[in-house]
Order: sequence, then C-alpha cells, then structure tokens
Amino acid sequence: MRCKIARMVERPISPTGKRPPRSRPAGSGTVQSVLDILNGMTRESERIVTVERHLKLTPRVCAVCGREFPGWGRQRFCGKPCQRKWDYQQHAETRRANRREYYRQQKEGQRGGAEKGS
Repeated sequence: MRCKIARMVERPISPTGKRPPRSRPAGSGTVQSVLDILNGMTRESERIVTVERHLKLTPRVCAVCGREFPGWGRQRFCGKPCQRKWDYQQHAETRRANRREYYRQQKEGQRGGAEKGS
C-alpha cells in the first residue's frame, strides 16, 4: 500500500480577485506518492503495467458430483462445495473417532466428579 499526500499548488490571484482558470482538469497531478515526491519523480513518468495470464482451460469432470466444467492444471472439483464434500468424505472415519474419544473423555469427567461429590 502506498501512502499518498496532497501537494499544495499556489496560483497567483488576478487583479480582479479571481483565480485564473485551470489549464488542466481538476484533480490531475495534485496527489503524488511520498516516494515519488522524495525521489523527484513526476506523475507523468509513472506507468501502469497490466499483466494477463492466459490459462488453457480443458473440459473436466468433477470428482464428486460428476458435472463437467472448464478446468485448468490439476483441478479436480467444479467448486469449493464439492471440494469440501470430498474432503469430509475422505476423513470422515478419523473425525468420528476423534469425536467419540472427546465424548468419552467428557463422560468420564462427569462421572468422576459425581462420584467424588457423593
């Protein structure tokens, strides 16, 4: 993120008390980045560079729902919901085992507290 500061430009006031009309559109060149001002660069010397990537899309089939979609690289799923569903299915047994262990520990903790209080 670049910090920007406003540059104050003083214009002479005409004898009638009104300022002369601007020679450029309002707002152009009045704000420069701090680094540009410190380095003495002007706004005209800056360039905007746009980079585009062209990805080769190939027809693919989703590993979960079987729907065809345009994919690239090693893409296996048509979207995030299918990716999450596949991940859940792959690790369902491990998750259930962890949940059973947690439940067992909670039950033992409740029984142990009730027996000690009696």
